[in-house]
Amino acid sequence: MAGMGGPLILDILENSPFPISVFKEIVISPQSRIEDVRSRLPDLGLHIINESMVRDAGKYYTVMKLIPADGSMAHTQHDPGLDSLLGAGAAHAYDLYGYRLIIGAHPVFKDYLAHEHEILKGVLAELDSSKHTEKYAQITEDIRINELIYKWMEGIQYGYDHD
Repeated sequence: MAGMGGPLILDILENSPFPISVFKEIVISPQSRIEDVRSRLPDLGLHIINESMVRDAGKYYTVMKLIPADGSMAHTQHDPGLDSLLGAGAAHAYDLYGYRLIIGAHPVFKDYLAHEHEILKGVLAELDSSKHTEKYAQITEDIRINELIYKWMEGIQYGYDHD
């Protein structure tokens, strides 16, 4: 499923006339609300086994390969160093940016992080922290996560040990 928004993809998956377990794999490319899609997939019984990103005409597209989750996938193992670095924000970071894109140090994703960082800084500069306290705090946290992931990926690129 591609070329449609994340909410529509989720709606199609939720209301499929077939149980999720009949599919060997599903490939999706949500055009919006990707964070919401990632966070809802486990509730739908789906597990991301691969994720990639491409850039075309200045727009970034994320493609996810999903399989039905079974009991053995109930708790996915993450990189302990990355989990430790991100701390309490790890789950949010993985929903926001995609765990598989991060650990794969995907080159287009690294460009996306830099692009997203500039957008987040621009939005933050426009916000009045006294009037938009919650939004200001969320964007500040997203910038922090973005910077941590970018530095972690640079470490992979240059062969630094993350332990």
